[in-house]
Amino acid sequence: MRKYTLLIITLFISFIKLHSSDVKGTEFIATFLPNLHNNWSYGKDLGDSVYLFIYAEKLANINIQYYNQKGQFINDSITVPSNSIYTFKKNSYEFALLGFNESGDISSRNNSERICNMSFRVKSDQPIIIYGHSQANTTSESFNVLPIETLGNEYIVAAYNASKWIASGFNGVQTTPSQFAIVAIDDSTEVAIEPSVDTRFNKKNKQAITLNKNEVYLVQSDISPNNTYLDLTGSYIKSNKPVAVFGGQQRAAVPYDIAGSSPSRDYIVEQIPPLEAWNLQAYVVPFPQPTNIETTIPDLFRVIAGFNNTDIYIDDVYYATINKGEFVELPLNKSCKVRGSSPILAVSYKRTSQTNGGNSNGDPLMQIVPSIDQYGNNYKFINIQAYEKGSFGINKVYTEHFITIIIPSTSLKSIVFDGTTLVNVKFTKIEGTDYYYGYLKVNEGIHSISAPDNFGLFICGYGNANSYGYYSGIISKRDDFEPPTFQTNSDCDEINGIVEDLKIASVIKDDSKTKNINVTIDNFKPYVKKINFKAELINKKLDGTTRIIAKDSIGQQNFIDINIPGFTLGLLNAIKIDQSEPIFVYDTLQLNEKKCYKFTIKNYGNYEQNITKSLLKSNVAFTTNLPNTFKLNPNETKDFTVCFNADHGDTFIDTLYIENNCNNQDFIIFNLLSKDDDKNPELTSKIDKC
Repeated sequence: MRKYTLLIITLFISFIKLHSSDVKGTEFIATFLPNLHNNWSYGKDLGDSVYLFIYAEKLANINIQYYNQKGQFINDSITVPSNSIYTFKKNSYEFALLGFNESGDISSRNNSERICNMSFRVKSDQPIIIYGHSQANTTSESFNVLPIETLGNEYIVAAYNASKWIASGFNGVQTTPSQFAIVAIDDSTEVAIEPSVDTRFNKKNKQAITLNKNEVYLVQSDISPNNTYLDLTGSYIKSNKPVAVFGGQQRAAVPYDIAGSSPSRDYIVEQIPPLEAWNLQAYVVPFPQPTNIETTIPDLFRVIAGFNNTDIYIDDVYYATINKGEFVELPLNKSCKVRGSSPILAVSYKRTSQTNGGNSNGDPLMQIVPSIDQYGNNYKFINIQAYEKGSFGINKVYTEHFITIIIPSTSLKSIVFDGTTLVNVKFTKIEGTDYYYGYLKVNEGIHSISAPDNFGLFICGYGNANSYGYYSGIISKRDDFEPPTFQTNSDCDEINGIVEDLKIASVIKDDSKTKNINVTIDNFKPYVKKINFKAELINKKLDGTTRIIAKDSIGQQNFIDINIPGFTLGLLNAIKIDQSEPIFVYDTLQLNEKKCYKFTIKNYGNYEQNITKSLLKSNVAFTTNLPNTFKLNPNETKDFTVCFNADHGDTFIDTLYIENNCNNQDFIIFNLLSKDDDKNPELTSKIDKC
C-alpha cells in the first residue's frame, strides 16, 4: 500500500530548438527498486513478480539481457507480433533489488549502497513502448521506461518520505525507506551523489562511484527511531556519461505522517527525467478516484526546483522561492497551473486509501506529469493487469482502469478513442488556461487515442489497496538546459565581467541591491551568446555592492552578487571618517621642543584592509610608530603617534602616506614652525608723572 504525490515535469515553451523523442524507442534499460514482500517470510512466494510490459506497433524482434541476484547473466530473445503486448515476468526475489529491509529483516544489507548487476537491457529492431511494474501482496506500482536516447548526465531525485507503522511504532517489518537507484549505460561511468538526507550506510556524505555497463547502485534513506521520515527527494546526481535514475519509496503512506490505526501503504516509483528535460510550467489535475475510498484526505503534489532562487507560482500567483532540490507540497484537490522562474519538476502522489483498515480500492502511487509542450496528438498505450495469489487461487490485481485527458478547447469534440469519437465525457476547465481535463473509465489492455491538437494523457488503475499509474507523451531535452553563467576579473576598484548563454534575453542591474557602484552593460539585441559588463566604485573610500541578473530565452535566470572593497581607512579625529582629502596639522614650537601628536586610524568598511606601505615622506624632524605594513579588520582601530623635534628654526612640512595594493592616500599633512630664540630679555621703563 502506499502514499501519493503528484510530480509534474515542467518542459520548455521557448524559442529554442527541442530534441524530441517519443516514449517509443529501440533501446531501454531498467531496474526495480525494492518492494516490501510480506509473504517472503513464508518461503519467498513466487507470486511476487516484476514485469516489463512491451508494446509493439509493428512486429518486433527483441533481445533482453539481465542478471539474477547470484550475478548470473541471462540473454533472452523474443518476438512481439504487430499491435501486441508481450508480458515479460520474473520472480521478484531473484530479479529485483533487495534493500536493507528485505522482508521485515531491518538488519539485512543486500544491495543497498553496493554495486550490483540487477538491471534489464532491452533492444528492439522496431520502436516499442515499455512499462515497468513491481507486484507484491497489496503493494504495487508501474512506471514508464524511458528510451536510452532520452537519458542524461544530471538528475535531481524525486522520491517520498520514509514511513513507520503508526500503530506499532518503529519495527523492521513495517518501517520502509525513501530510495533511488542509478543504472549505467556504458563502462567507466563516474557518478557523484549528494544525498539530501542521511543514507543507510554512508549518512549524508557525498559519494563517488564508478559503474560499468548495466551496473546498478541502490541508495536508501536511513531509518532510526529518531529519524523515521527521511526523504531522499532533492538528492543530486551527476555523471560523466548518461545514466538512468529511478526514485520512490519501498512502501509509503501518503501523507507520510497520516493518523489512523492501520493506514494503508503502497510501493511507489517513477523513472526520473534528466534535469535537461525539466521545464518551466505544467498543468496539475486531480486523479480519478476509485470506488469505495475514504474522502477525508486529499491527494498531494510537489514542485521541485532544478536551480537556486526559483520562484514558484501557482495559478500565476507567487507562492514561494526555493533552492535547487527543494520543493513545495500542496493538496491536489483541484486543477492548477504550476510555474517556475527556472526549470521545475512537478510530481503528484495518490493518497492512502484507508486509515483504519478495510477493503478500499486504490492506494499511493507516484506520477510524473509532462508539460504541454511534451504532449502528443496520437497515443498507443496499455492499461496493465497483474496477478497475485489469493484465498481462492490466482486473482487479478486491478478492478478499475482510467485515463485522464488534458486537452485544449479546440479539440474537445474531436477526441477519437479506440476508433470512436468520444461523447458524454465530462470535461472541467483548468482556470486561467484554454485547457480542460476529464476522465474515462476503460478496460485493461491496448488502447489508442488521438485528437487534432496535442494533449496530455495519464493512465492509472486501482484494486484492493493497490494502484498503478504513469504518463504518455514525449521527453524533450532543451538545447539550453543551463541558466546564464558569469565570469569576472577584478581590477582593484572595478570588476569586468562576461555573461554567457546560448541565448541571452536580458542582463540588468538590481537597483535595490546596488550601493556605491556604477554598472555599465553593453547594448545588445536578444539573443546573443555573450555580453560584457563593468562595475566600478563611485566613492573609492566606501565599499560598494551590486547584483547583476541575467535571463535566457526560456526564462532561466541566474545572478551574481558583486562586492568591491573601498579604501575604508579614516582618522577618528577627522571631520568625516571616510575622508577623501588629508587633514592638516599647523603648530608653532620652540627650538628643540619635542611634541607628539596622537591619532587613531580605523577600518570603517566591511573587508580587511591590508596596508602594504605607510611612511612619512620626508622623514625630517618627524617620526611615527605606525608600522610600515599592517592589517586592520572591519571596525578595528589602531592608535599611533607622530612626533616632531627640530634642532634648528625653520618651517617643517611632512606628509603621512598610506597605501594598499589598489589605493593610496596622503592622510595627514604637517606644517610646523620651529622658532630659534637667540635674543636676551629686554627691560623697558617709564616714569609716571605722579
